[in-house]
Amino acid sequence: MPFDSRGRESCWRWGQKLTRENIKTTTSTSNVVARRKQSGEYGIYEKYRKTTFKAKSIWFENEVISEKGTVELGELGLSECFDFPKPAFLVKKVLQLATDGTAEDTIVDFFAGSCTTAQAVFDLNREDGGNRRFIMVQLPEPTPDESPAQRTGFGTIAEIGRTDPPRHQAYADRRGLQAAARRDAGGSGFRSSGSTARTTRRGATSRAAMRPGCRRCSTASSRRWWRGGRRKMSWWR
Repeated sequence: MPFDSRGRESCWRWGQKLTRENIKTTTSTSNVVARRKQSGEYGIYEKYRKTTFKAKSIWFENEVISEKGTVELGELGLSECFDFPKPAFLVKKVLQLATDGTAEDTIVDFFAGSCTTAQAVFDLNREDGGNRRFIMVQLPEPTPDESPAQRTGFGTIAEIGRTDPPRHQAYADRRGLQAAARRDAGGSGFRSSGSTARTTRRGATSRAAMRPGCRRCSTASSRRWWRGGRRKMSWWR
């Protein structure tokens, strides 16, 4: 049996191997600390470090401002297509807080725009070796008349988003990330067809709003319906 600082029989808290792994040259990095008491004895303490932390509510880094996003779009050849683009660094910081590189997370952006989220996923996967995937969703909103995006040849915002992932791959090649870019390559594009839901009007009874032959509609007390064509969600009771 080991003896403590007072000469009494005691017991080992940790084994020899674990103790050697945790004893470092400085107390700031070591998980085992020996402190001398007023009586002259030594107490052995184990540090409990927090594994999580609260994110700051305000970020002051220059990389999170919209001017940085404009520079990034300029490198992709889209500098004037958006007024206040989000920089990829900002989205990447959010993904670092919400995702884990060891898990196969899927990130969905329903307002894809220039697909900044896609670039952030690419960059973060290259940094930590993660296997994150993304789904970018964008309605085919027409670009304003005589706007830089329209002069560039984009009829809708969705067209900009569809061309951006290949641009991000080319951008990675210019930064010397060819190997990582090849690993990230690959994707699919889909277009939503017209809505098959019946357009309902406010004040319609639940029976009138039911779809014929739908068992779910006949049993639900409240329903969600897509307004035909506009893709807006409404609640009907």
